[in-house]
Amino acid sequence: MFTSLKTKITIIGIISFFLILPETGFSSVKIGFYLGKVKIHRQGRVINARRGTTLKSGDVVKTGRSSIVELRYSDGSKIKIHEKSTARVGSTRIKKSDDISLISGNLTGKFSKLKRGKHKVY
Repeated sequence: MFTSLKTKITIIGIISFFLILPETGFSSVKIGFYLGKVKIHRQGRVINARRGTTLKSGDVVKTGRSSIVELRYSDGSKIKIHEKSTARVGSTRIKKSDDISLISGNLTGKFSKLKRGKHKVY
């Protein structure tokens, strides 16, 4: 009887962890659309932007003249990086971070309403 109760508690704990994880974990950032010349610099390589590309922590997004890229978060928030701009997604030191750091240029954002008691850094 004691073993089965311990097993049940363990299973409930694991299920609870995975139900809470999406709220506190990494929010994926994807390219929603782009126009013009947009490059992603990832670990010393340069990747051409494509719609649907998932960005990783440490990626640097660069836009050329007359170019724009829209980054979409899983919560519905959107960030547009305008022409001749450079922005970093997350950090190379912190895995699964998805904040945006503007290095140069301009960006604008539209953010989803947060649930009560939650916070988010972009």
